[in-house]
Amino acid sequence: MPQHKFWVGFASTPEEMERIYRLRYNDMILEYRSDNTNAEQRDVNEYDGYARHLIVKEEDTGEVVGYYRMIESDSLTDGRRFVCEEEYDLDELKRRGDKICEFSRAVVKKEYRGGAVMLLLWKFILRYMQDNGVRYLVGDASFFGTDRDRYAKEISYMVHNYVVDEDLRIRSRDTLGPMTLPEPSEYDEKEVFAALPPLFKAYLTLGARVSAQPFVDTVFGSVDMFVIVDMQHCNGPFVEKLLRH
Repeated sequence: MPQHKFWVGFASTPEEMERIYRLRYNDMILEYRSDNTNAEQRDVNEYDGYARHLIVKEEDTGEVVGYYRMIESDSLTDGRRFVCEEEYDLDELKRRGDKICEFSRAVVKKEYRGGAVMLLLWKFILRYMQDNGVRYLVGDASFFGTDRDRYAKEISYMVHNYVVDEDLRIRSRDTLGPMTLPEPSEYDEKEVFAALPPLFKAYLTLGARVSAQPFVDTVFGSVDMFVIVDMQHCNGPFVEKLLRH
């Protein structure tokens, strides 16, 4: 099996940005909704203009194989906002004045999943947050499809064990309204945790909290949960272990 050498950092060239837009389109957008196509075969939107673009490149080929879009609270001027504010009310969190980084559009090229690429991204993110005084990491994590009831047990498990503090007033903007969730006694929590998508598991292991209600994104084709990691109250031993890996 070939040994890959990778570089991780922020994109800085038009060529890298073009590779990002095509990676997002082919390995994320089409996976969630196969009919969500466009003639350019690129995924680009207004948030890209004031975001920083974190990439993992295959050194030998220059191919972008892993990606996260990052938006910092310091950049939210002139009416700009976080991506997840389309789905959740973050006014109280922003009002507090702590530095926030939002991460979105997480994607790893299919052939490189389950290996070093996501680990490299997370190590870079955690080091960046430590070095730059970022208190909160925020974003959405998603389930495939738009049937939220299909994930009632998973959502119930997270809400009962990891719900965000009420005083932050994080509210879903979903017009479907509150979701009725099963009680933990109705399912096996270990089995439900094991069935969670890998990104949810990573966030929860890091010490994340989640919104009390999901948001169904009918355009993208997903059921989203807001996630937040408070670096002052996260899983410190896990973070240090990850950074030493």
